[in-house]
Amino acid sequence: MKTITNHKYKLLAATVGSNLKFCRLSRKLSMKKVGEALGVKFQQIQKYEDGKNQCSIYRMDQFAKLFGEEIKNFIDPNYISKMCNLRKSIPTLETADGTKIATLTLSQAKQILEENQKIDPTQPMYDGKIS
Repeated sequence: MKTITNHKYKLLAATVGSNLKFCRLSRKLSMKKVGEALGVKFQQIQKYEDGKNQCSIYRMDQFAKLFGEEIKNFIDPNYISKMCNLRKSIPTLETADGTKIATLTLSQAKQILEENQKIDPTQPMYDGKIS
């Protein structure tokens, strides 16, 4: 997997990473469990979540199936706030064209989940398989 160098792609990778992290944490999964389900090491999951590596469409499809989400949610810069119906703002990066992209640290993601308790019981939980 190549390291991202183009600024636009870095911002997209940061959005995807934050959304993947939110999905994983809301389902109380470790990076190791997600990695096992996808057939990669936890370090690769960490690189996706940190925005250091970009996710292929194939990999996003695997994440979508595992989390019971649509691929479009991973690239949506407002996905987390939509899920939480937040009244406060989430830290963002702004692109040259004014697009705002959400960024979260692990502690911020955990805090948002705890404050909003947005773990949807209708969402599938990890069963060790990707259908």
